[in-house]
Amino acid sequence: MADNIESLILEQLRHIRSSQDAMREDISELKHRTSAVEQYLGNLQSQMGQMTILMGSINKRVDRVDDRLESIEHRVGRLDDRVEQIERKLDLVRT
Repeated sequence: MADNIESLILEQLRHIRSSQDAMREDISELKHRTSAVEQYLGNLQSQMGQMTILMGSINKRVDRVDDRLESIEHRVGRLDDRVEQIERKLDLVRT
């Protein structure tokens, strides 16, 4: 009878050990996958930082172009005013 109980206990212990081995493999795989996800997220953060820097540079360039356009529009407006003055003077001279 004691041999039978001992055999049952050993069988249960083997089953427990087998289950533990499977869990170790699963945990090891999860660690590897987690590391891969963390590395991927780190790369994404780096790329987002680079994109932020690039967007800042583009915004500065757009602001400069906008300033130049305003300056050109202002000068064109002044030229229009000057042309009108000249045309009025020419009209006065003709009459």
